[in-house]
Amino acid sequence: MSCTLFSKINDSIINEREVVQQDKDMPNILNQNLTQKISFSGKIIDNRYIDRDNGLKVPVSEALFEIGHNESNRKLKAIYTNFIIEYWFFDDILIQPAPLQDCTWDFIDRGMYQTIKKYNINVVATCFPNENNDYITFGYFNYINGGTWQIEAHLPIDKMLESKRAVEKIISEVSIDDVYVWKSLVE
Repeated sequence: MSCTLFSKINDSIINEREVVQQDKDMPNILNQNLTQKISFSGKIIDNRYIDRDNGLKVPVSEALFEIGHNESNRKLKAIYTNFIIEYWFFDDILIQPAPLQDCTWDFIDRGMYQTIKKYNINVVATCFPNENNDYITFGYFNYINGGTWQIEAHLPIDKMLESKRAVEKIISEVSIDDVYVWKSLVE
């Protein structure tokens, strides 16, 4: 079973619904009394996705979006007309981008790129499509809050230039606050 939450901003009213996809061998959970509440990784407030636990703030006007669960690495998937931006957080420091199924990370560059507010991007990468994929993925990676933020922009090849400009504008409005608290090894 997997749960997916789709939300759309509509005059500052957020409608969230749970879509349940069942496997053949799974019992029908819709007829059972569910006592476990789903813990979302963030909320939409004033046209911005805000994940207080991980410090992420993303503008989401003009997008359909899927909010991740706290247990999931993917915190937000924003679906725009010509592209998709996904925001992933990993508890570890990733030296290489996390692998993707439909493309190969061929270009990876480490440096001090200025994209996200307040912080420099430490790694940029490009994932080139395999045979059955018409999207190029641009990755932006930052080490903050005790882990790695991997922001992926999936752009169609035929609209890559116009989509890349729009993505860069959106990502320039993203902010990641430092919420990580270093824990002492000795109490």
